[in-house]
Amino acid sequence: PWVFEFPSFRLHSFIKQPCMRTTPISRNLMSFLTFAIVSCGTTPKEPKDMIVGKWEYVRMEIPSADMAQIEGMDQMKLLQMEGMLKMASWEYFQDGTYKMNIGNSQDRKIDGGTYALINDSQVLEEKSTGKRGEKKTEERKIVLLTNDTLKIGDPDRYVVLVKTSK
Repeated sequence: PWVFEFPSFRLHSFIKQPCMRTTPISRNLMSFLTFAIVSCGTTPKEPKDMIVGKWEYVRMEIPSADMAQIEGMDQMKLLQMEGMLKMASWEYFQDGTYKMNIGNSQDRKIDGGTYALINDSQVLEEKSTGKRGEKKTEERKIVLLTNDTLKIGDPDRYVVLVKTSK
C-alpha cells in the first residue's frame, strides 16, 4: 500500500483496511431502512402510466400582467372557456384512448379518440374525428405531470387538472 509521510501521522490506503465496523444493531437498522425505502414504492412511474386516469379542471393560471393586456372581447372568450372547462373532465386509458366530457349531466358533450405522449413525453397529442368525419389533431404542451397533477399549456400560462381516479 502507498503511504503518505507527514510529521504527525501516517495515512494508509483504505483498500486493505475496513472502512466501518458493524454491530448487530447497525446491521438491523440498515436492513430496516432498506426495506422501508423499497416497500414505499420509490420507483418513479413513467409518464405513460401517470397520465392514465380521470382528470378534472381546477384552475387556469395566467399572470396578472398578461391578463391586463388581454382586450375586452378576448377576456370574454377566456371567461367562457373557463366556464366550459369547469364542467369538463378527461379520461385517459392504458390502451392509448381517451374520453373528454364537457357540460353538465343533462347537456353533456362526449368526445374521444387516441392520445400519445410525444417529444420525450413533453407534448400530449390527441387525435379524434370531428362531427363531419374530419380528422383532428391537437397538441398540448405538458408543463408538469405527476401522479395527481397535470398542467397543460405554456410555462407561464397553463390549465391545471387534478386526477380524481386511476
